[in-house]
Amino acid sequence: MPTDTALPSPRGTPTVPMSSMSELWSERSKLQWAMWFEAALARVQAELDIIPQSAANEINRKADIGLLSMDDLRTERTKVGHWMVAFLRVWTTIMEGGAGEHVHFGTTTADVGDTIFVLMLRE
Repeated sequence: MPTDTALPSPRGTPTVPMSSMSELWSERSKLQWAMWFEAALARVQAELDIIPQSAANEINRKADIGLLSMDDLRTERTKVGHWMVAFLRVWTTIMEGGAGEHVHFGTTTADVGDTIFVLMLRE
């Protein structure tokens, strides 16, 4: 099946091209969704004075998958054997001002994974 063939819609709404679906479910996209989740979590935690506002600002500034090396992510994943642990280790190394210690604060990897999966399904 060509990657640009649209999927049929059970609701009769516009269909989504397969190429868009492939992009949505790519590793890069999953990691970007994880960044968006972690950035939103940091914003709320800063509003509640759980983490410093400066940390939330830095986390949000660095919530761009384009800032990370996919090669570094693959290397780290080979070392640790878990996508989220590898992602967090690589991502937090680019944080300034100690903000990395506030990433993923108070949540579980399962919570993040489940939430981004549902958000990606909605998309």
